[in-house]
Amino acid sequence: MDTNLLGAFHCARAFAPAPRASRGAIVDIASITGYRAGGSSIAYGVSKAALLQLTRNLAVALAPEVRVNAVAPGTVAATRWQPGLHGEEEFARRAAKEREVVPLGRTAEPEHVAQAAVRLLGMELVTGEALILDGGRHVVY
Repeated sequence: MDTNLLGAFHCARAFAPAPRASRGAIVDIASITGYRAGGSSIAYGVSKAALLQLTRNLAVALAPEVRVNAVAPGTVAATRWQPGLHGEEEFARRAAKEREVVPLGRTAEPEHVAQAAVRLLGMELVTGEALILDGGRHVVY
């Protein structure tokens, strides 16, 4: 909770004056588990849901000077810490199962998350939104 939510809150509070002066943007990195159950723990899912709500509230509080959005990825294929939670074989099994139910047949790579954040930084008419990167699973969930 401290890292996922309070860290984002304190960063936004500390850095909000700079984007306000330049009419900039803040992009939070959340997770699809903020919308649906899953993830490694209840606390993780709750903190990501709270981060998405913080994004919306900051968007209202800081507009029109600052746009605040989020990227909400599902499984990120090459994230190296994930196998440490359950082991390499279990991670590979879960990742394969995830790809089977995803309409696009693949999950996000770290580069996709970075591309989405950069895209949101440049979108001047979007605030309070979360860009979901889960290969379309949220459509059929």
